[in-house]
Amino acid sequence: MRDHPIVSIIIPLYNTEKYIAQCLRSIFENGGPGNDGIEVIVIDDGSYDASGDVVLSLQKEFQQIHYYRQQNQGVSAARSYGAQVAEGKFLWFIDSDDFLVPGAVGRIVDLIRSDSLLDLIAIPLLVQYENGHHYVTPTNPAIEEDFTTPGKELLKRGFRIICPQQFILKKDLFFKEGVYFPSGIRYEDEYFSRVVQYLATRAKVLKDYLYIYRQWPGSFMNSVQVRSARYLVEVYKQLSTFADQQVSPEDQTWFRRNIVSFLLETHTRFLEQVNSEEFRLFRQQHLPFIKQEFNTYKRLFSTKERLLDIVLVDYPRVYSNLITRYNTIKTWLRH
Repeated sequence: MRDHPIVSIIIPLYNTEKYIAQCLRSIFENGGPGNDGIEVIVIDDGSYDASGDVVLSLQKEFQQIHYYRQQNQGVSAARSYGAQVAEGKFLWFIDSDDFLVPGAVGRIVDLIRSDSLLDLIAIPLLVQYENGHHYVTPTNPAIEEDFTTPGKELLKRGFRIICPQQFILKKDLFFKEGVYFPSGIRYEDEYFSRVVQYLATRAKVLKDYLYIYRQWPGSFMNSVQVRSARYLVEVYKQLSTFADQQVSPEDQTWFRRNIVSFLLETHTRFLEQVNSEEFRLFRQQHLPFIKQEFNTYKRLFSTKERLLDIVLVDYPRVYSNLITRYNTIKTWLRH
């Protein structure tokens, strides 16, 4: 019978034989004593390449690796199953094509051991492209020093921490009512990240990145199309239900403002495609709902914001032209 670990690292696996070995080895690299406090749970979501064989081979070297295989159900189902079988006090969801910086696991284990009241740890990511280009996506706004705060304050103060890979969260938090990964849709991270931050009593935010988020031609961030805007609407509806059921009256104003702004991203994320047939069809189907929600909550925004959002929703082509001209003038003035 194995000891209960401090952190369960959960890795959904699907056809990433090229990357999974680096991912797994990075977890144990320079971890030191921290490696004694972890388990690694790999959920093979129906891979048909050699990914599973790579994991089974490395399992002989690292006994903390536990391998499970299921029929393909998607990343949300794989993460959820991993959480169910996890024995750690905390959960960390890692993608199989990404990897950690040396010593990352030891740093996290030490933080948890030093603060028994923590519910959540949030970290920046370094996004790395295969051509060598990279940039840090901060906890936005970027911070000078680590700090601790109630999780809801991160949302309230406008921190944009979205990727589930940025969170190391208490297992009890994951199983609270309303916490889940929406299944079968894109942008499930947008729901999950807001909910866990809102429900976390005590969150630690780190200034240094510990995670390398790999970008390659087949990855999700490189395959976003305007037709996926409909998923933003679905995520908004689930966030709105969460707001109805679990957001306190004193938090309703800023929380609703946050998620209505997210709903308007159905337009701001796809400004380059406002002239496309797909965008026209999206608006034909979803615009009445978007306008209804905006009109219900537009009082939460400043006059300037309301005016801009009215143009955005009613005249997206005009808005797109305005933004393009604004950015051109800003670039010209900068030089």
